[in-house]
Amino acid sequence: MSMKNNYLLFFLALVLAVVIVSVLYLQHNANVSATQNVQFAMESSEVGTARTEGKGVLDKKAAVANMVAEIADSYKGTPYQVEVSYSFLDKNNNVIANGNNTAATSIQFKVVLLDDDGQEQTTSIQTRSLKEVE
Repeated sequence: MSMKNNYLLFFLALVLAVVIVSVLYLQHNANVSATQNVQFAMESSEVGTARTEGKGVLDKKAAVANMVAEIADSYKGTPYQVEVSYSFLDKNNNVIANGNNTAATSIQFKVVLLDDDGQEQTTSIQTRSLKEVE
C-alpha cells in the first residue's frame, strides 16, 4: 500500500510541476508578445518613419497620437486592458518636462497589460531614437 502512495505522491508532484511550468510559459509568452507588438507598432508608425527616413522634425502630439493608435490596434483582440505612458527624452536621455520646448532625440513608451482585476500581467518598455522631435 505504501508503494502506491509513493507513486501517487510522485504523480501529483509531476502534475503540479507541469502546471507551474505551463503558467510560467504563458506569462513569458505574453511578455514576448507584448514586446513584439510594441516594436512592430513603433516601426510602422510615424515615429518609425521619421526615425528611418530622417525627416527631421516631427510634431510631438502627432507622434504620440499615432503611436497610441498603433498600440491600441495591436491589442484590440486581446482580453487585456492596456495602459500606455510615454516620455520624450533629450540627447542625454533625460525626460523632457511638459511645456519644455527642448527638442527630443528619442521617445519612450511603456505599455502595461492588465487583467480583468486590474492586476499587471506584463510590461513592455521601448525607446526609439529619432533625429529630432519638436
